[in-house]
Amino acid sequence: MLQAMRNGFLCLVMLTFIFHQDARSESITFLGEPMELGALQPFRLAKPDVITADYIRAFRDSMDQNGLDALVQRLLTYKQDKSLDDWLYYQLLRKTAFAICPKFEHYGLYTLYKWYLLGHSGYETAISLSENNLLFYVRTDDQVYGIPFFEREGKRFICLNRHDFPEEANGFGEVMDAGVFIAGATKPFSYKIQHIPAMQDVALESKHLGFEYKNKKYEFEVKLNSEVRTLFRNYPVADFETYFNIPLSHETYSSLIPALRNSMRNMKTMEGIDFLMHFTRYSFLYKEDQKYFGKEKRLSPEQTLLYEQSDCDDRAALFFYLVKEIYNLPMIVLLYPTHVTIAVELNQEGHRTIEYQGRKYSVCEPTPQAEELGVGKIPKHLRRQSYDIVYAYQPVSR
Repeated sequence: MLQAMRNGFLCLVMLTFIFHQDARSESITFLGEPMELGALQPFRLAKPDVITADYIRAFRDSMDQNGLDALVQRLLTYKQDKSLDDWLYYQLLRKTAFAICPKFEHYGLYTLYKWYLLGHSGYETAISLSENNLLFYVRTDDQVYGIPFFEREGKRFICLNRHDFPEEANGFGEVMDAGVFIAGATKPFSYKIQHIPAMQDVALESKHLGFEYKNKKYEFEVKLNSEVRTLFRNYPVADFETYFNIPLSHETYSSLIPALRNSMRNMKTMEGIDFLMHFTRYSFLYKEDQKYFGKEKRLSPEQTLLYEQSDCDDRAALFFYLVKEIYNLPMIVLLYPTHVTIAVELNQEGHRTIEYQGRKYSVCEPTPQAEELGVGKIPKHLRRQSYDIVYAYQPVSR
């Protein structure tokens, strides 16, 4: 016990000794515009040879004493002004931590700055030691998959920095909770995205999309925000409701949705749904995630537009978003053992429907199949397979 206290005291002395007073303000670029962070030099530390629980505790106490919490308040104000959801706010914190200590200079310190910034923003976090690695966790009530987690007192903590380790590292060996907490950090972190903020001076990509429908060629020139690819690079595999409802950025929405509406202006609803099915089927090349990304990766609607190739769940997400935005009809998501598709409530007779909670839904297949499928048609290889309804969308107002 005495030795542990002595080690903690030595850590604290070392941490406070090497501060350099420098009032020069520094900034980062986020969402395409500069953001002033103030003077960062007073928070920079010498790179430790090893990080222990005592070091983490001393780090926290030193940051408290030297005013890093003032920077947190500036970041929280920015979060409120820009209406940042938690995931986008975390991307801001990552950039801020990188500005203080780039991860390639000292990964452990970079991780501790992220942990401190997120914890002092009110989110309940945890930090664990595994051999020479620091594992950084945040509490969430959302369903995300393929990421290490642990439970404590009925709460689920998800590893936020799993992407920094090799994919083949399924385990991290013996993991020890550092047992260092941040006072007042009680909020759960949400992976839900309800708003993509406006971005200034970002590089827009122009992408040509074309397909043929009823012997007529349709072409669209879509403006894509390249920053979205960066913001969602490490976004985990989330449940269908979460990632199906990620909105388009303003730039992409403005270039795509009005153009689709214009092309469909004389179509009745069922024909318009069929048109959107063909758009999502044939405007993109098909490739399974494992072959394209080397792992399972669910793309948001805008990511599906950004990437050159996509699979069934990506197209289902885009089709869902387009139907929701243009028609706002009730929909269900059908999950087969190896396929995902959408069914829409159309109130049309003459084809097979799926009944769910008193409503009748028509399958609308947004992924290319061996046969040409119209509204209400199910691919042959799926007709005898069982499925689960993993998400049901009901419009708030119609």
